[in-house]
Amino acid sequence: MRRARLYLMLPLCAVATPCFATEFTPGFDLCVAPQPPSCVDAPNKRLKREACEEAMQAYVERVFHFRECIEAETEREVRRANDVLDYWKCRTTKKDCKR
Repeated sequence: MRRARLYLMLPLCAVATPCFATEFTPGFDLCVAPQPPSCVDAPNKRLKREACEEAMQAYVERVFHFRECIEAETEREVRRANDVLDYWKCRTTKKDCKR
């Protein structure tokens, strides 16, 4: 009976990102690259210019949000790496301990 429950939970886990992550990182914000609007590649006969302009504006906003997200995650990970390095130096040399 337990196996049946596990099999039912696997699809749910696949949708929830942290389930299969090798290491859960608190505060992680999933930075998803935006996709260009489909109207960009639409044939001219089907192109609705005003709707596509709105979609393009929304796309540009999502690109800027994505860039901000990546910058924030990069800064967070650099801070984390610095903390790990400081901790390692403290353990191995007993010098420069901030704790």
